[in-house]
Amino acid sequence: MTGSESPNFRQSLWQKRGMRWLFVVTLTVVLLELALSLFFVRNGAFGHWPLPPFGAITNPAQRTFLERRLALLDSDNPDTGHGAWDRELGWTNRPSRKRGEGNYTSNSWAARGRREYPKRKPAGTTRILCFGDSFTYCEEVDDHETWQHQLEQKRGDWEVINFGIGAYGTDQALLRCRRKAPGLDPDVVGIGIMLENINRNVNRYRPIYYPSTRVVAGKPRFVLGGNGLQLLPLPYATERALLSAVQDGRVVEDLRQDEYWIGPRLGLLRHFALGRLAGAYSAYAARRHRDRWLASGEEPFLVTVALLAAFHREARALGAKLAPILIFPSEKDMAPARLKERYWRTLTDDLRARNLPFLDLTEALSAESVGPKKLFRAGHLNARANGLVAAALGDWLESRLPR
Repeated sequence: MTGSESPNFRQSLWQKRGMRWLFVVTLTVVLLELALSLFFVRNGAFGHWPLPPFGAITNPAQRTFLERRLALLDSDNPDTGHGAWDRELGWTNRPSRKRGEGNYTSNSWAARGRREYPKRKPAGTTRILCFGDSFTYCEEVDDHETWQHQLEQKRGDWEVINFGIGAYGTDQALLRCRRKAPGLDPDVVGIGIMLENINRNVNRYRPIYYPSTRVVAGKPRFVLGGNGLQLLPLPYATERALLSAVQDGRVVEDLRQDEYWIGPRLGLLRHFALGRLAGAYSAYAARRHRDRWLASGEEPFLVTVALLAAFHREARALGAKLAPILIFPSEKDMAPARLKERYWRTLTDDLRARNLPFLDLTEALSAESVGPKKLFRAGHLNARANGLVAAALGDWLESRLPR
């Protein structure tokens, strides 16, 4: 072999190796795509994870919910069940109802629990109103295991009224406070915020943000404008109008303009399982609420702290002596690494700067040496943990309420 032939030979050799590698990679991708499409991706989902692009229906359970609700609206008795559609709030609980064989009860005010309260506060009574999401409502425990009930049992002259609603954002809790609190002469009005709520506060259509949800529901939200918070109400006058928009897919376009979580459209990649999986990784990674709290200059953080400031201001205007913000962690937030990092310091620092009172309940919960798995049930606080919340809040209030 001559020296002049060596470069051509080497080039030819590299070309052959490159073609082999290209063939192997292409064959691997094709086989992986076929395997995913045939065996792993079912009904637009990979296991329990719906894949983008997220539309009006993101999983089969929502189709069942839609059909059941439409049939119920056509029936002679559509106002059944514990939950209800609400034009202003998105959804709410009905008064004087039971769910789960009486384990979840609403009184005549549609507040959680079996106790009825007089509208006029009895003399010598401290009245505490609680608003928030499922950590305030106390999902996964019976009526007598909520932290509100346990707090009432410890302080006999306190009324602790639970207006929490599952899956609420801070925006919906504020709107429910505006509806329920006036005229009740509260001494304390508290709002609970689970750290994940920052994501809900910039969401309009729940399946877009939480594709695994079993229900189809829209919600109002607030945006920040030149005059502060501006409310964007639902554009539907009736539940049937909402369900019709879901049925024909219009709901996504109706709410797209101010939907933070609209997600990747993917283009041609939406036709391929690998493309949809890559889109899913990006979409679900963006939903990590830790990152939203650390981005203190972005819309989710700014809207959330503005909502908390508005809640405090309006609660005090109602005559409440105290309007605390109760910070609830998720089970993941209770992991030792998260507790050491305390990524929600951006929130607590902002609240201090605004002189807004708060109680970080991770302190009371982490003081227990049993670990987070002994404090949570299916993602929510169990009866024991709710007892810790009741004790911490009771002590916090007693040290601040005028005697």
